[in-house]
Amino acid sequence: MVTSCCASYNQFIRKHLPEIRTFVLDTETTLYYIAGKVKAEHKDALTVFIGHCIAKKRSAGKQQC
Repeated sequence: MVTSCCASYNQFIRKHLPEIRTFVLDTETTLYYIAGKVKAEHKDALTVFIGHCIAKKRSAGKQQC
């Protein structure tokens, strides 16, 4: 089994190495988990992420708390 919270790594596996996808554990980015925790504790919070990794943009769109 392999795991990575790196959005780029996970996208790479899905696109270019689908044959090993069954060996990759689903782990979201820390952005995903922290946004969920903040939104659970502060219902009216607006979460903003500024970073250099374009692959994390997809992860940010998944968080719906």
